[in-house]
Amino acid sequence: QKKGKRTFRTDLFSVDTADVTAIIIRTKADPGNPLTLEKKEPVWLLKSDDKKFTAEPGMVQEALRAQNDLKASRVAATDKSGWKEFEVDDSSATKITVKRNKKILSTLYLGKFSYQMPRNANPYDYNRQPKISTYVRVGDENEVYVAEGLLSMIFNRRFNDYRNQTVIRSNSSDWTRLTFSYP
Repeated sequence: QKKGKRTFRTDLFSVDTADVTAIIIRTKADPGNPLTLEKKEPVWLLKSDDKKFTAEPGMVQEALRAQNDLKASRVAATDKSGWKEFEVDDSSATKITVKRNKKILSTLYLGKFSYQMPRNANPYDYNRQPKISTYVRVGDENEVYVAEGLLSMIFNRRFNDYRNQTVIRSNSSDWTRLTFSYP
């Protein structure tokens, strides 16, 4: 290898997002009740148990963007012995499965995150930005990677956070009256 060239995989998600028809998210908070985002042209639907709602388009786009931008900065472990420590095993990880129809395109396991302040000689420099990283395992691979960003903030959310909560989309200055009917 040339000096300075990485010897590990840096792109952890190599799927064309236009091909994605479903994203299944099994969160740490509720592992027995996964959320399913399913593309039904022209909208995305959110399903969980027997509930079905229109999904918030911004949340779906954010989930796809976060996966598409996922790059490894280093390898944290090379075998299964590190899975539990970095919380990327089946029982403690947030599992994200991406599908095209019935075919699984990608599976990601998001584990714990690390927070590190940059080392700086001046302790009074308030412009220092922390370095936040997430431990990630891809599919059936044994390696655990470190990726930049707090991915659990995007994927470990409640069901209602993924729902489209818009009731009316129009210019309120055009309204002359709004009437409610209650049972």
